Amino acid sequence: MRLFIAARVEPPAAAALADLLATLRRHDPQGAVKWVEAENLHLTLRFLGEVEPPRAAALGPALAPAVAACAPLVLRPQGLGVLPPRGRPRVIHVALEPAAPLGQLAAALERALAPLGFAPERRPLLPHVTLGRVRGGPAARGRGRGPRGHAAGALPPPLRAALQAVAAPVAPPFRLERLVLVRSELRPQGPLYTDLESYPLAGG
Repeated sequence: MRLFIAARVEPPAAAALADLLATLRRHDPQGAVKWVEAENLHLTLRFLGEVEPPRAAALGPALAPAVAACAPLVLRPQGLGVLPPRGRPRVIHVALEPAAPLGQLAAALERALAPLGFAPERRPLLPHVTLGRVRGGPAARGRGRGPRGHAAGALPPPLRAALQAVAAPVAPPFRLERLVLVRSELRPQGPLYTDLESYPLAGG
């Protein structure tokens, strides 16, 4: 199973981000970006990759107490950004604050995962919600053209202008009270995400 640990975007922030997605889609009629479906918006705390069933069964007992020891927190969706910040963009995202408590939560997950044999995540957590992925990988860049004649990996000018026009904050704050273990099934029409387990944050 392909698994990751995530936080779902809660109302009313979820509705605000869904409206933002709809606006950005309208400025991308040629499909330069593969937009995330509104019901799939989330913050990834830890990508686990392919996990065999015995180790997947051990995740709940390991993660539940680690997450329960952490206190709920309020997350603030801020402005739009792109990754990487320099060069051709690959991801359009909304940054989340505050970063420090989320980093502490990610560290708690790492401590819980280590005894199960998961290699430590070396990259620091960059708290964000992905809105879309720019089409055109290395192969497309080699051909020089992307969807419907656009330069591969390039954002069309109307979409660039729309991104720059969005003011922060892009959505109201929401309260993070639980994490979820999510199974990701990759399909041609887009990934299917299924919540397998939920872990409440109960610390004071």
